[in-house]
Amino acid sequence: MKKKKHKILILDGDKATLKIIAKYLSWNGFSVDTMNDAEEVLSRIEKKKYSLVICDELLAPDNGYALCEKIRGHSKEVVSAVNIIIIAAEDPDIEKYATLKRCNAFFLNKYASPGRWLSKIKLIIGDDQ
Repeated sequence: MKKKKHKILILDGDKATLKIIAKYLSWNGFSVDTMNDAEEVLSRIEKKKYSLVICDELLAPDNGYALCEKIRGHSKEVVSAVNIIIIAAEDPDIEKYATLKRCNAFFLNKYASPGRWLSKIKLIIGDDQ
């Protein structure tokens, strides 16, 4: 029996970053969708039922942390319960760390090694392949 692929949504305003991350995760067996901004992201999460949303800290129009709070506050569990990773070039400050904790989200440095990306994602979504 073929194992079901986990679906991941990546949100980043930088198209080059999106392409690199999406290609790497696809090569490692994940089904990947990408978006350049946060418009309509909540309805997309509800429709596609993602295992994980990876969101850039600087995502427009608000930012990744504000989007994280919107996701967690959504009335439908398929949206509010999705796993979230916020990515950024620098580690979060105390205020941003508090938001991560409040939203039950994870952080990953954009420039972490591919192996670190993969191991963190598999740990979060419970993928043991």
